[in-house]
Amino acid sequence: PIEADLVVGANVRKLRGERGLTLQEFASQLGMSHQQLQKYETGSNRVSAGVLYMMARAFSVPIDALFEGVDDTTGLDEASKALQ
Repeated sequence: PIEADLVVGANVRKLRGERGLTLQEFASQLGMSHQQLQKYETGSNRVSAGVLYMMARAFSVPIDALFEGVDDTTGLDEASKALQ
């Protein structure tokens, strides 16, 4: 996984914990399995734009809050390498 996937996952896990939600509870809110949510949180699966939008809405935060902590230079470099 690239850095951005790991950071997004960590931020989702942190926000979920701050709200006292279990994996199962938050996954259910999003309409997915807790296994899928866990893959997003660990960075083993990349979160789609639509799921990022749903997560941000569920947490009542702007989407960019989910990317907080991504290094603006290396994160983008790694993302562009992954696309090549």
